[in-house]
Amino acid sequence: MPVPSSVKNRPFAWATIAITVIAMTTALMTMPTSASNGLNTASPHEQSPQAGEVRGDVMWAIDAIPPFFYERSGELAGMGVSAIDWLIARLSEQNIFIETLPRERAQEFMRATPMDNVKAVCVPDMLETPDRAKDFVFSEPLFPVLPVSVIIEANREDEFAAFLNDDNEISLTQLLLEDGFSTAIEIGRSYGAVVDRALRTHKSRSHIQATRQTADFTRMLALGRIDWFLAYPTEATYLFDRDATGAKIKALPIEGMPDIFYGRFACSPTPTGHALIAKINAEISAAQHLPWIADFLEFLSPEETARFQEAHAVRY
Repeated sequence: MPVPSSVKNRPFAWATIAITVIAMTTALMTMPTSASNGLNTASPHEQSPQAGEVRGDVMWAIDAIPPFFYERSGELAGMGVSAIDWLIARLSEQNIFIETLPRERAQEFMRATPMDNVKAVCVPDMLETPDRAKDFVFSEPLFPVLPVSVIIEANREDEFAAFLNDDNEISLTQLLLEDGFSTAIEIGRSYGAVVDRALRTHKSRSHIQATRQTADFTRMLALGRIDWFLAYPTEATYLFDRDATGAKIKALPIEGMPDIFYGRFACSPTPTGHALIAKINAEISAAQHLPWIADFLEFLSPEETARFQEAHAVRY
């Protein structure tokens, strides 16, 4: 898939990316698989260099999850690309290469660096959790997004009214207990602490299916095979527009979830990773606005946009 021109013109050889990744994969396959056997387990808060001392080669690992990254007219688009353009323009001294990797694989690389010539591996759009904060170093918030919601067909909203509280938030626990409303979840995905906790308790029930592809859920919903699924509102809008199912959807906020999730830039806890995060934080602090927010709002309904603006006084 083509990359944005501003990324493509970076002073590094894109032909070497595959070779580098193969070498990294080989290194990972031959390395120990536990902290006690030698993996890099430095605290994310140790050996932090001064802001601006960015050095070494850095992999930015992208997981193509729309609409953060998606294809438009044969090229990558989305607020993730806008953010990468914005950051690369401000990190001209850094030798960066970009690779598309599944999120779990990227995190393996992050924990294993430094290795070969790679001094840090970074992911541009990660949610900070207590467990991840032990392993990685995070930037200030870069990507405010509406949290994971219950996605339904809009013409069936009345059927879900019994599960809504006075704030029109849905009780996920009550919904999961109702055998008459089938759903599907993506294997290996974290939906946030509140949702993950509810799923751990109830995911073995017979009306809850499991699959490896969120994209399947749009077709399953349109065909009546499930009654709802979990996704970010922007993600669901993109998938339905892409699949052209003709269905109108609605995202129901989940009771107990934060009003906003904040995606952050995350890096390996190496000196280079710390330096890069320090530089990114300095740029965020100095910025008058974050231009990629407009790309995010493109995938929100007027109602969702109002929720977003009420929950976060975002700079755009």
